[in-house]
Amino acid sequence: MFVWVFLRLLLSAFLIMRVSFSEVVIKSIEYADLLGGGTAGIEALKALTTNGALHINGIPGLRMASKQVFAQEMLECLEKDGDETVMIDGTKRFTTAAVDKAGVLPRHMSSKCGDNAWELRLLVDAASKLLFKALDSASSNGSAGSLSPNYNSLSAITQYGEHLEHLHLYTPTKKEKVKPTMLKHTDAGLMIAMVGEYGSAADLQLELPWGEDIICCDQANSDTITFLVGEGLAHWLDKIDKNQQRYPIFRPVPHALRIYERRAWFGKMFMAPS
Repeated sequence: MFVWVFLRLLLSAFLIMRVSFSEVVIKSIEYADLLGGGTAGIEALKALTTNGALHINGIPGLRMASKQVFAQEMLECLEKDGDETVMIDGTKRFTTAAVDKAGVLPRHMSSKCGDNAWELRLLVDAASKLLFKALDSASSNGSAGSLSPNYNSLSAITQYGEHLEHLHLYTPTKKEKVKPTMLKHTDAGLMIAMVGEYGSAADLQLELPWGEDIICCDQANSDTITFLVGEGLAHWLDKIDKNQQRYPIFRPVPHALRIYERRAWFGKMFMAPS
């Protein structure tokens, strides 16, 4: 009996440590701190070059905008009018999309299901631009890197790219997950900004630099945007050493997705200029 109690206590302690470890590894920054300057940009730069992932919390208006987008009527609209894709585990994904060209957001997405997403799209776009500006400021002393010669800042790279917005609804067909919904991969773009429902509905699995996988975003709030670095940023933003040999400093983060329950998600993939 004593051994059983001891093992249960040990397991509980281990789970608590894993949650705390996840929260420490994936850096969270308050939106107000990023807006106010200071060390927030440096902290963001460190997080994205070390692990490739970052949470920005406390974004004004995001909670209400997300609630409006992920409302039941929107989900029903997506199931009816969204573009359907069947994922490798059988989950059905329904999508409406838009393309942001040269920093200009189109008012409408590819279906009417995205009409209520306008405020959310504006908030994600504004927070992302604020982050890029802070990263530019943090790297201005040259210690963090040098930009590809055609552009003088990360803000400029993102200003002239064509960025992809997707509003997804995932509907699983099986509760038991033998296969992931999306295999582990790195994104091709510069960076992705994501707002979604996690917890019991889905696991977003991130691979850390030393090879360990953790579950990301189960502690993320509804006023949080999560950013993941893609391969594009590793190629476009390089550090130059004394021999003028370039090597990437931002870390593209491998990630996988498992969907357990009906779940909505919005993401914006920032792409480099063509």
